[in-house]
Amino acid sequence: MAENRKTRIALLDVLRVMAILLVLNSHLDPLYPIPALATGGAAGNGLFFILSGYCLTLQPTFLRHMGRRALRLYPGAFIAFGVQLLLGMKTLSGPVDALRQFLWPTAFWFVGAIVLFDALLYWLDKLHFTRHFGVFTLMVAILYFAAYLLIVDKTVWSVEEAGLTTPQQCFKLIYCFYIYALGYTLRKRGVPSWAKSHAGLVFGISAGLFAFSFGFKLILSRFPATMPLQFLTQLAIIGFTGGAILCANALERWWTRISAPGLRRAFAAFAGVSLEMYLVQFPVISLCKALSFPINVLTVLVATVSLAFLLHWLDDLIFRHGASLIFPKKG
Repeated sequence: MAENRKTRIALLDVLRVMAILLVLNSHLDPLYPIPALATGGAAGNGLFFILSGYCLTLQPTFLRHMGRRALRLYPGAFIAFGVQLLLGMKTLSGPVDALRQFLWPTAFWFVGAIVLFDALLYWLDKLHFTRHFGVFTLMVAILYFAAYLLIVDKTVWSVEEAGLTTPQQCFKLIYCFYIYALGYTLRKRGVPSWAKSHAGLVFGISAGLFAFSFGFKLILSRFPATMPLQFLTQLAIIGFTGGAILCANALERWWTRISAPGLRRAFAAFAGVSLEMYLVQFPVISLCKALSFPINVLTVLVATVSLAFLLHWLDDLIFRHGASLIFPKKG
């Protein structure tokens, strides 16, 4: 492949920060005077999934792979959900509900999805699916459109319904897993030379697809008769996220040249707590509903970032100690 897997690409940090800001903004509808301003969640989730796949490192055994991923994903989710339980924002209806909230799919659908995707990708990699990614894409497309025709309610906006507990919600897993696998494939096979030589064109197409995903959703809301075409927004986001990864690789040297080291470190720091920002945002938003705009939004931003750094510190502490106990280094 063209890139060293250990080489850090600073522009990926910019994309990760962009992703968490889009996701956070999409949940601010109770705080905005115009709820429609709370948008961008689909594009943000797409970026998260493709970045997660792109940055994934598979471990030599399945148990080690899933164990390390669980240590990275679960502690923060447990703490965040536990705090909401203590604050009375969440409840548990019994042992089965406790298993669902803490084990799988968890109280945070994104975490449950990543755990599932990690397991699937590990075994797909054993089949060398990246060598035949075109065939893989065709198989996923058939499954995607079959599920779209049979499961999705096409009379309302439903392709981005959150959760993992109903067939309608699980439909989104097909699309999200493809983005995840696309990210992993781009890293494993390397960025094609044409993407570097035509970086401007790739950026323009990616930006256009990003704008289309917003604009077409607006058209869908204004003209309900077009709702059966809502799958086009997901296809646009696949193109946008793939183009974003290609651009990050192609423009890395340019970004390193024009940006100050302090700016890159700041992006890296915020990118490092993006998962924790996702986990803590919900109770923060709920607690800020009584504040007036724009104080409520600013308070959410400050509180979410501050709590995310605290949660990340706890996450990292648990991960380092847990990994050393469960997976001690040999020798």
